[in-house]
Amino acid sequence: YADVTIYFANSNIHPKVEYHKRVYVTKKFVSDFNERTGNTVQYLEAPYEPN
Repeated sequence: YADVTIYFANSNIHPKVEYHKRVYVTKKFVSDFNERTGNTVQYLEAPYEPN
């Protein structure tokens, strides 16, 4: 047994709109996975800070 957390951090994605699209898809995946399996995978997101 393990507590799992998905950490999304990739400020190299440009433009910012593309970053947020990927954030949305990742959040949806985690949510759908938890719903289908009964798990409680957590999601953490780093702030968007482009280099």
